[in-house]
Amino acid sequence: MAARYVLTMLEDRRIEQVECETSDDIVLRWAVDGNRHIEYVQVKSNDVDRWTLGLLTKRDIAASPTSIVEKSLLCDKGPEVGRFRIVTRNGVHAILAALTVPVSKRGQNDLDDLAGRLMKKYATVSGRGSDLEYWARNAFWEAMSSEDDLRSKNLWQISRLCDGDGCCLRPEQILAIYRDILELVERAAAADRRVSADKILTRERMRLWWRDRLHALIASRPGSALPYRITAPQFLVKLHEFTDPTRPRATTGYDAEYERKQWRSAQLAAHLVRWVPELVLKASEIAQTNHLTLADRTGQGLRRLRELRHRGVERLLAETLLHSILRTFFDSEPIACKLFYRTEAASGVVNNAHIVQHHEGDQIWLGRTHVFRGPDPDALIEAACAELEDALATPLLRAEREIILELRQPEYLRRDDVEQALENGAPIDRFLRILRFVILVVYDSSVLGAGHCDDYRTRLVAELTGHGNAYHARLPSSVEEIQVHLLLVPVESLDALTRDFEAAAGMT
Repeated sequence: MAARYVLTMLEDRRIEQVECETSDDIVLRWAVDGNRHIEYVQVKSNDVDRWTLGLLTKRDIAASPTSIVEKSLLCDKGPEVGRFRIVTRNGVHAILAALTVPVSKRGQNDLDDLAGRLMKKYATVSGRGSDLEYWARNAFWEAMSSEDDLRSKNLWQISRLCDGDGCCLRPEQILAIYRDILELVERAAAADRRVSADKILTRERMRLWWRDRLHALIASRPGSALPYRITAPQFLVKLHEFTDPTRPRATTGYDAEYERKQWRSAQLAAHLVRWVPELVLKASEIAQTNHLTLADRTGQGLRRLRELRHRGVERLLAETLLHSILRTFFDSEPIACKLFYRTEAASGVVNNAHIVQHHEGDQIWLGRTHVFRGPDPDALIEAACAELEDALATPLLRAEREIILELRQPEYLRRDDVEQALENGAPIDRFLRILRFVILVVYDSSVLGAGHCDDYRTRLVAELTGHGNAYHARLPSSVEEIQVHLLLVPVESLDALTRDFEAAAGMT
């Protein structure tokens, strides 16, 4: 049964985590419309034709609160709002029928009779002060006909999840995923209660597990209508990460590392050039690529890049770097790069727009890039902050939405929930709620410029921390509620990296 809730959690972001045999057989933690509650689930395998009030209230020990209903109520100990669920193989008699209606869909007086009977039977109160009337009004009874029925529903749900991610699997592959999930929940159930983390499966953890599992299956079956499901291995390493707990601010710093005490400039340039076809081709063009046309598509992408040379090689380098980071570190799906597909609406808007599936709700990440030389970053920080403030003007946000709608090809992307925010008639506030502005800064690093030393990482982290703090401190109050993520990429020499990128892309 726990596997069923894990599968439901994968597509229902209201479930934050599934706990196996902690306070109850299964515990679900929900976040619904900003309100959190815990649902305590008891799974009963008793082979009875119909569940009665007598079976629900029968005590194992007469003088002790050992009935099914009391055990369920007594789980309600903590500060969080508690709800309850009983799962059985068969249905219930008429007196319990109101429990089979979801709590949110019941009438105000539907549970009066049952609540009254339970209160007359026992005066049991939970650690949180809840009585059996509270239990009746906050409990849901779910009947599953058989284990075979449950298994079939779980397999069907896996198939539906795969379809939503654009992955058509064979029956034996679906069964293999199901076995893996069963193993995960069985391991969590058997874990020591003293190590609570081992007994918890969070949505974030399971989404990552699901993504990696599908990636492995997709890699073994190339050729797909969803071209962004597979990403390249990471080249950069994440060296610094900071998330502000009080404001929607984050900073991440990356490093290309040294190889035999030489900073990997040429290797980074070659890595970026491999991303060019994905950056400059539309999703529909990539989806039509196979091993016979790959060379042609790559050549087509590089030709398009060379045609844009007049816009500045550094700018092309930075846009490609941002694209590669979003794809490899955030599993994003790009909307066609507006640097290459311009329209009237696109004047002044960002060039990189990506959809990122986030456990709290899918987001659109709008990227802006900055290239900086020199020892004093104040001028760059001031310009970047001013540009971000300008980007929040309502006309420009409408233009962003218009060009995204024009270029987005949803039939080639995974299922997401950004559609309502993208509707032309929707208030721009709805669009803002799913936006995250991503600011990439590529800069000449004083640490890397001094050459290799054994403690360069420690010094580089200090440099990244300083730049990140300075940037966020200078952000104007007008962007206080806007999600801003700063990406910092220090390089040994921008001039050398630009030359390497030009050579690798055939621009020289």
